Amino acid sequence: MYYSMLGPLLYCVIFKFRLLCLLNVLVNMYLYFQKNLCFCRMAGMELIDPVVDQRHRSNLQDGQLPAALRLRTHDKLWLLDHRWVPRLRAAGLLPFARLVERHRHMSARFPVDRALLSAWVDRWRPETHTFHLPIGEMTVTLQDVAMLFGLPLDGTPIGPVVVPADWDEQLLHRFDGVLQPAEGEPEQLGFHDRHGPPKAWLSQFRAERLTDDEDDLRVLRHLEAYLLWLFGWVLFTSSHHDTVDRHFVHYAAQIAYAPLEAIPQYSWGSAVLAATYRALCDACTRRTSTGTLAGCPLLLMLWSFERFDIGRPTLSSYKPYADEVYVFDLFGEADELDAPTMGTLWLSRDPRWATGRGTYNAYVAALDQLTADRVRWTPYTAADIHARAPRGLSELCYRDQELWCTRKRLVFDIFVEPYCPERVARQFGRAQVFPLPRLEFDGSHGYSRKGQGIAFEQSWVDRMVLWVNAWAQAAADVHDLGGPFDEGTYQEYLRWFHGATRVRCFPVPVEAAPHKAEITDTFVMEPPAAFHALTDICSDVGNELLSYAQRFEQTPPTVGRLELVAALRRLGQRCLAGVRRASCRPTTDVVVDVHQGVPPPPPPPPPVVGFGGCSGPSQQRVPVLGTRASCSDYTEGTSSLAHAMSQRDDNAIAIAAAAAATDPSPDPTPAPPVVKWPEGGALTRDWVAGLASTLDWCSRHLRTDHLPEVLPAALVQRLVLAAAAILHREPNLVRVDPRPGQAVVVVGDVHGQLHDVIFLLRDAGFPSEDRIFIFNGDYVDHGAWGLETFLLLLAWKVLLPNCVFLLRGNHESKYCTSVYGFEKEVMTKYKDQGPQVYRKFLRCFEDLPLATIIAGSVYTAHGGVFRGTIVVPSKRSKKRKKGHKYKADFTVDVTAMKLGSLDELLKARRTVLDPPSEGSNLIPGDVLWSDPSLQMGLSPNKERGIGLLWGPDITQQFLRTNHLKLIIRSHEGPDARDKRHDLLGMDNGYTIDHEVECGKLITLFSAPDYPQFQASEERHNNRGAYIVLNPPDFATPVFHSFEAVKPRPAAHPFYDFEEVIDSDE
Repeated sequence: MYYSMLGPLLYCVIFKFRLLCLLNVLVNMYLYFQKNLCFCRMAGMELIDPVVDQRHRSNLQDGQLPAALRLRTHDKLWLLDHRWVPRLRAAGLLPFARLVERHRHMSARFPVDRALLSAWVDRWRPETHTFHLPIGEMTVTLQDVAMLFGLPLDGTPIGPVVVPADWDEQLLHRFDGVLQPAEGEPEQLGFHDRHGPPKAWLSQFRAERLTDDEDDLRVLRHLEAYLLWLFGWVLFTSSHHDTVDRHFVHYAAQIAYAPLEAIPQYSWGSAVLAATYRALCDACTRRTSTGTLAGCPLLLMLWSFERFDIGRPTLSSYKPYADEVYVFDLFGEADELDAPTMGTLWLSRDPRWATGRGTYNAYVAALDQLTADRVRWTPYTAADIHARAPRGLSELCYRDQELWCTRKRLVFDIFVEPYCPERVARQFGRAQVFPLPRLEFDGSHGYSRKGQGIAFEQSWVDRMVLWVNAWAQAAADVHDLGGPFDEGTYQEYLRWFHGATRVRCFPVPVEAAPHKAEITDTFVMEPPAAFHALTDICSDVGNELLSYAQRFEQTPPTVGRLELVAALRRLGQRCLAGVRRASCRPTTDVVVDVHQGVPPPPPPPPPVVGFGGCSGPSQQRVPVLGTRASCSDYTEGTSSLAHAMSQRDDNAIAIAAAAAATDPSPDPTPAPPVVKWPEGGALTRDWVAGLASTLDWCSRHLRTDHLPEVLPAALVQRLVLAAAAILHREPNLVRVDPRPGQAVVVVGDVHGQLHDVIFLLRDAGFPSEDRIFIFNGDYVDHGAWGLETFLLLLAWKVLLPNCVFLLRGNHESKYCTSVYGFEKEVMTKYKDQGPQVYRKFLRCFEDLPLATIIAGSVYTAHGGVFRGTIVVPSKRSKKRKKGHKYKADFTVDVTAMKLGSLDELLKARRTVLDPPSEGSNLIPGDVLWSDPSLQMGLSPNKERGIGLLWGPDITQQFLRTNHLKLIIRSHEGPDARDKRHDLLGMDNGYTIDHEVECGKLITLFSAPDYPQFQASEERHNNRGAYIVLNPPDFATPVFHSFEAVKPRPAAHPFYDFEEVIDSDE
């Protein structure tokens, strides 16, 4: 019996054992899949939304970084009138107004680093409203806004308001007659932009225009204009042209005109942060060169300076705030509200970038390599505040600190932005809680006014009321950030975070020695590519120095003094180029004088020879130009170029012209001979080629004030007078009738960019009997080599007077050359002889024709069309204030204005130094200063103060009346077009502005990477262009765009480009 029961018992035991094994396997499988599921979620980057990431700037699908973003920031800081202080104080804006007050700064404007901010935008993730970095998440918080800006957080949110349909009429009515210009001064301007008041209109009402005995009403009007500037150009910038959003008129008027005790209390700080968050969310998906970062770039920049060494400048002083930034009462007590903020340090001290302001690529790489020990995580401790401001900060920096960790969403206009201080707990000195999911957005985050006008205002107010009212509970609904910071927890958080997102654009981690982050730290960038380039440069310089030492030790020495001086200068430039590469500073950004502090002894005069007169060693020449990086690398010298030009061999010309490399230290070349007028009296192609060679060499190797040693003043004056005699005989309107087989090349503004002009001449084929060149003016100003550029073109004019035509631009005037650099350039280069040389140039400017008609079908002029009416003369100011634009008395009946005829153009008096903006001789000013518009009709150009605006209907009328098919004009570069939202940009060097039944209107600009002396992030990185018109009809333009020749030789600016940076003249 027992044996019979043993079988079933064993069976049960075995079955249970197998069941347990199966359960164990299932448990293990469950745990395995749970583990791998977690891993898969991490590998799949759970914090990143694939839809957003597809367009995100950091998603480098092609391995190339996107273009750096543009900024719409202030032009110049405004002065603060003392009579505005009570109202600014009542509104809670006084500490910030003091922060950006003009007289407290070293210059009239503070720099905003476009490259640095673009690198930060690449790290912004809309899914979390934080920057994703190798060290974890970080973001700008309400604490940063309060401590850096001193703006109030408590108060009514800046929500949408109902703007009346006639808001512009009401605003203009309030300001009517506010300005009372003296006799000869410009009248008060108006505006017609429905988006909001433009910058040019607001700039009329700066505090400088107020007198001490000004009546209260005018003071308040100026305050309203100041507030609109503060809102639209500093706190809440936008990408909309150059206007301030009309919705700010409501808030500015409340502060300016409400009873002092009844001025509303708004949460300006939360609004600024909301606007910046929305701007970051929008900009992080903008990959093209037209992408714009709006919001408050200043906030983002100061936040970066305060916490990170990357891009941080070295300040002139780190001493505690002095008494001058405080306001004291009669008893010597400091005002608790009218006091500095933490941001005052960065805007009241002179910044210096010891290694150069970094390029965008370098900043991206630096953020890839960021480590936690280089971050100032909690920069607002009591010790930090006391060290910077012993007398304390403004009370608004601390007053609303209970809101720093609120859970409520931030509101600005129709924007509703999540605020996530719990994601950046370490910034508050707390331990980071994780994991945290990405944000789930509702429809409020996508609100947009695009395509909606004033009729939708009330619907937005109704839709936003819930979010606006919720802010009243912000102090009661805050995050509990938990315990103090713990390093172990932080490392666990990083392991999770690195698997949940993308933390690097170029994953090249760099180990750094631990150190304590200090406010004085600046980051020196040394990427591997720069290190290798520096090694090559040092090797080349060392070998060349040893070679010269050996030649100098020989008896007698086999190296001449001039050759040695040229070599030492070249090697000095080569070493500086190495420093620039090591510091990631582009060569085109550098302005440096290698002789500063060590003036060399004057060299003996070189032998006086002509370009074609003598032979021997002194006749060796230097390369013609520095070519673009994209151009081929040739080895022929300038002598072969001169021979090729004399033989008119286009292929040989193309090879010889590109002989010079872009490297600032080509093979050793002796100094060129002194330029002498040809012995026969007539210029030759060989002589002009030699002149181009010499001008290029001097720009690269010769001190500016040593130019007369090679290019004597007497020769310059002779060449200018010879060209002026030819130009004087030409009519205002030159008719160019090409012979069979001749093509015509039209060139726009070149603005003293010599090397780009030399390249353009080579690229387009050089003037010849088979190729006519027409230059559309603006040869000088803005660039460093206006004198050399204009001389070279005058030489071509004298050589081929029937194949080269030089028209006048608005910069060929006494006013423009005195403001934008050409006058100072001539005085610097020719010193005692400068005034005489400058007068010769002015006389030549007067003789330049105004326009051409090509083959009876194409009209070219610098500005454009012109009026036929005669304006009643009025008195003009005898002196024009430097840096101010032309201003005309536009009291003429616009309806009576008519389009001028070609006969009237021929009869106009062009021999005036400055074309008048008033009186009877208005045609020259119209031809040089006018601009096209999309608005129909003909009207005064109030923005420029001289010339006209004309619409497509006027283009049609001009073409039809004169039997033309094409208008080619210049005058507007990328800076001017950047301020005009109605017309296309100038990124490619040309735009087609009007297409009408009879033909087209084209704007042409031939100065690439313009303007020369602004920092790389403020230049437009545009391409230049020229047009070729081919027979038989000449009315079908062929566009040729080209890049700038780089690197440009180092040079000093001849004008204060920061003073006129807002000008588009």
